[in-house]
Amino acid sequence: MVGTYQVPDGPVVELEHPINESAAAGNVTLHGVAVDCTTGVPASRVAVYDGIDASAAYVGDVSMDSTRPLEEACMGKSGSSPIGFTIIFDSHRLEEGAHSLTFVATYPSGSSTATTDQIFVENFPPREPSDNSNDE
Repeated sequence: MVGTYQVPDGPVVELEHPINESAAAGNVTLHGVAVDCTTGVPASRVAVYDGIDASAAYVGDVSMDSTRPLEEACMGKSGSSPIGFTIIFDSHRLEEGAHSLTFVATYPSGSSTATTDQIFVENFPPREPSDNSNDE
């Protein structure tokens, strides 16, 4: 798990992949966890933005798709819950260079939390088709 563990007294959103400042190209898959450690309830929504807060350009919502042990995000919590998430997005939608991706998790209780991670978009230019014509 990237980042520090949270004490089990509030909402947590953590990104597991990519590691801070990873290079990204093409379709990028990101994984993480989002859970309210007080209740063990997963986030009802995790929205991703290309910037340092929710006023930045919207990238997409994650899919809360993996049942995981609660102790992975909340020290001292037992059991499991669908707290794992995945998002796949096309990095061609972003400009080349450094980006801050902010993950904003909201919970059924009305609370929210966010985390930001850095990626470096490095999509190579499309390959030029070769000219196989015969100029005579």
